Amino acid sequence: MFKKLENLVLDIPLGAYAQTAANCVTAVLNKPIGVDMLNIVTTGPQRDAQIYGWKSPINEHTDETGYFFFMPIQMEKPDAICIGGQRTELQLNQLYLLDDRLPHSTDGEGNTIALFSGSYSEEELNDDLYQCIFAQFKEMAERE
Repeated sequence: MFKKLENLVLDIPLGAYAQTAANCVTAVLNKPIGVDMLNIVTTGPQRDAQIYGWKSPINEHTDETGYFFFMPIQMEKPDAICIGGQRTELQLNQLYLLDDRLPHSTDGEGNTIALFSGSYSEEELNDDLYQCIFAQFKEMAERE
């Protein structure tokens, strides 16, 4: 499952904390990596809201952890996620849900920085959780 969670879009500027963390993730993403490695960086433990980033394009892969939420907050260039032959252009500040057990890839050029939380089981997914994750992301994005 990949889902764009309609009506869950931030409409605030990034605070100092999120901006600084995004810059740190970008600096790591800009370092060279080995061939056939995924250039993905995260700033914290799973399940907690954190800053996460990747350098597109990322080859198709599965992570096998479950459902996670992400919200792009910076994109150097347009980026898209590809799942099951479907390509979805990512939008800044939009909340998405992805089952990372499905083969997925990205189709872009450059770094994408996002807020991230996961992983969750299918049984945990509901509107209350979506609102809770959105509130956590908003708090992190506003933090000075």
